[in-house]
Amino acid sequence: MRLTKFLQIVLPPNPNGHIPFYLQNLCSVNGIDCRAFGRLIQYCSDHLLLRQAKQLHARIVQSSLTPDNFLASKLINFYSKSNHLSEEHKVFDKILDRNIFSWNAMLIGYSIHDMHGHTLNLFSSLLSFYSGFDLDIFVVNALITYCSRCDDLGLARILFDRMHDRDIVSWNSMIAGYSQCGFYEDCKSLYRKMLDSTRLRPNGITLVSVLPACAQSNDLVFVKEVHQFIIERKIEMDVSAHNSLIGLYSKCGSLDYAQELFNVMSNKDEITYGSIISGYMAHGFVDKAMDLL
Repeated sequence: MRLTKFLQIVLPPNPNGHIPFYLQNLCSVNGIDCRAFGRLIQYCSDHLLLRQAKQLHARIVQSSLTPDNFLASKLINFYSKSNHLSEEHKVFDKILDRNIFSWNAMLIGYSIHDMHGHTLNLFSSLLSFYSGFDLDIFVVNALITYCSRCDDLGLARILFDRMHDRDIVSWNSMIAGYSQCGFYEDCKSLYRKMLDSTRLRPNGITLVSVLPACAQSNDLVFVKEVHQFIIERKIEMDVSAHNSLIGLYSKCGSLDYAQELFNVMSNKDEITYGSIISGYMAHGFVDKAMDLL
């Protein structure tokens, strides 16, 4: 264990030996070393050393230093992880010249605590300061989901289109937003764009959002495209996904496809039977429907 003389902060030594170096360099000839303090606070945050991190912050306050963006971001992350959101906001409010790192830290803090209203308000404030931005991908994905839940697909799409880098969650969030809000043509269009313009491939979660769009539009060609993709990529389908496809084929009158899927299912539930029976009944094949009862 090592002890700082002026702070009386006990920190366990870490394997790479950086802690003793940072402790020795908390104060430089020019005053407080923000980098050393920031890295120590990050270490405390990662190792749940709450008391020690607060002691470090207290020393910063006593020195009358206003943290720069690097140090402030570390403090914001610490208070977010330790669920001290009021302290997190106090640190953010005191930053004199915020940059994208401090904004990201604050947005992430709100997002991980599901404070979507605060996240969106803060993001609106950010837009008033920056015409362009490079936000953390986790934050933007959360904002897209939140906007979609609030039926603000326009803002969700603006966020999506402005992203420099998108991951599978980004695509799934936007596709799901369109599907859940009833914008089925936009849902299908974005799914096709994902296939054509990205190295990322749709996964099971993507398809769960796309299948309802197929159902509402009665687009048999699109249904077959999605089904073919599932087969080619060997994507595992649960009972719900199988039921959706059976229902889609039945609704579109492709009862042979529906029956084929029905036959290969090892586990069937009431919805499975209901979907194919309804399909047969709707298209006048009463005898076949009765055989399944």
